[in-house]
Amino acid sequence: MSEPYISKQGETVESICFDRYGYTAQITKTVCDANPGIAALGVVLPTGTEVILPVVKTKQVSKTNNLWD
Repeated sequence: MSEPYISKQGETVESICFDRYGYTAQITKTVCDANPGIAALGVVLPTGTEVILPVVKTKQVSKTNNLWD
């Protein structure tokens, strides 16, 4: 399942990925693969470009421990 997203002025695929998924490593390629030809549009997407955002499992974030815990 995926959901459409309409780009805003000045957005890149990477910035959309960070805003939507919280990270860019590996997910940017996944989004580009789901949107054939999007790379040809340039780094900054034209305003109003429809970007298909695939639903992915959330990335696991490891818990950190503080020295004072």
